[in-house]
Amino acid sequence: MLTQVELISPNKEIAPVIIAGDNANQDGIALEPGKQGWYDAKTSARTRNPAQRHGQQFLGFRYEPRDIVLKLLISNDGPNGGQQFRDREALARALFAFDDYTTIRVTTDTTVRTMQVRLVEFDLDTEIDPNVAEATSLIVTCVADDPFWYGPEFTKEFRQDQGGAATFWEVTLPRDRLGEVESYPRLAVFSAQGGSWPIIKIPREANRGSSPRVTLPQPTGTKRVKMFVNYDPGSRQVEDEYNTLIWAAMNGVRFGGGIRAGKTHEVFRMSVEIPSGAALRITFSFSPRYNTPW
Repeated sequence: MLTQVELISPNKEIAPVIIAGDNANQDGIALEPGKQGWYDAKTSARTRNPAQRHGQQFLGFRYEPRDIVLKLLISNDGPNGGQQFRDREALARALFAFDDYTTIRVTTDTTVRTMQVRLVEFDLDTEIDPNVAEATSLIVTCVADDPFWYGPEFTKEFRQDQGGAATFWEVTLPRDRLGEVESYPRLAVFSAQGGSWPIIKIPREANRGSSPRVTLPQPTGTKRVKMFVNYDPGSRQVEDEYNTLIWAAMNGVRFGGGIRAGKTHEVFRMSVEIPSGAALRITFSFSPRYNTPW
């Protein structure tokens, strides 16, 4: 199949528009050569220059927001002349927003990857009157605040409806789907409590099989609890459905160690002790991140 590129508007009433690949241009909007920013987000390094030392010391790096430029060709080949161009241009503009995110979805014969962008500016080619030209270019400049392409989400669910047992639950990470850039696992924990909350121990660092395990805090005062754990160090890493201050019970312990191809142990292992009368369900998930759309 041809690589297919779709634009998905933040306005859910507008259907996705295919701008490249099979069935492209069926809405009169096609992707022209000249796109920019689709490959490899820019990075910036952090260094230190100590006195009495030659050169500099590398401390780390970060990925910068990614500038994306799309050049859209809007056809004007119908019997109603300029009105058709105006309708198609209105559709093209409605696919983007200054204060919300458009999804760019790229589908190949092996995978699907997506990126979210917000609008910076439009630039319509008016060298020839668009109402009479056969086709007109609309240059769309966007920014991806999160500069990565995301692959299909990987999920695995563990469930035990009868308590009174202690066991290990293991996730074998798909080595061919770990991505090029660090991504962070998420856990959704649901328990119908019996006498007490299950004891759940998870790795402190997701990418190390030998990482010390951390016991999740125990909520109180409810019979049914949903807890959410996010290994992203920039997030509120432990939350529950009641938005309590449960994260404070971690006493400053933070999770980390994003997973990526070639840098990750192949097993994520959890220790659980489920008291009698309790039920437990844990969903493990992560979305692999890439620098390129395929």
